[in-house]
Amino acid sequence: MKFKRVKQIRSVGRLAGIDQPFQSRAHAGWLLSELVAELDQPDAYVLAVSPGGIPVAAAIGERRWIPIDTVAVAAMLPAWPGAPPYGAIAFDGSAELDAGRIAEYGIARDELAHAVRSEFRQAVERAERLRGDRPFADLGHRVAVIVDDGLTDPIALQVAIAAVKNAGAAWTVLALPTGRRHQVRKLSREVDRIYCAHLSSDCHRPLAGSYENLEALSDGSLRELLDSLTVAAPRGVDGSTASTA
Repeated sequence: MKFKRVKQIRSVGRLAGIDQPFQSRAHAGWLLSELVAELDQPDAYVLAVSPGGIPVAAAIGERRWIPIDTVAVAAMLPAWPGAPPYGAIAFDGSAELDAGRIAEYGIARDELAHAVRSEFRQAVERAERLRGDRPFADLGHRVAVIVDDGLTDPIALQVAIAAVKNAGAAWTVLALPTGRRHQVRKLSREVDRIYCAHLSSDCHRPLAGSYENLEALSDGSLRELLDSLTVAAPRGVDGSTASTA
């Protein structure tokens, strides 16, 4: 299979400067699929970071006829609200810890060990609820497209990327509806290609600010969405209005 690594971040040019470019996660996935279409890889697999990435990935999968699965990741958060995570762990045990934040938050060693065990259990249980008895996707020799609903802090996506690589993916692509430019560039070093439909220069912009409606998600509704993707959807038209950053 021919696959070329591309350093530039690809975005949807017509979304530049729009304050709230997406109606919903599904709408974001529909627009993001314009970029994913250029992969032109028949054996690609879309991996949604749960929970928020699933509706985005579902829209991509339906429009481009690409199979999807989910990567369950749990974040380790301090006790007070609003602070960024100090770690994350995936269902397969792939983990990332931020030593600087651990020190800043005063997380003791035993507290950290407890958080790792607890969040690992959460990730495994979520994977089981969403996937049921189905095994994780066979990614050997495949292009894995990792999808989330946006990027405000990179640690969970770093863990998702690691989990997908550990599962044997030959190439990794990160596809995001929106993200802060400097953080997207940081993650671009960890994958073979990166798509971000809407790049933001606002370092303090919350994820919800890019959506008109950031709907609440339940594991039950997400499981139904994943299960429904066995139903074929019409192929989308080619929407090639991408730019590079």
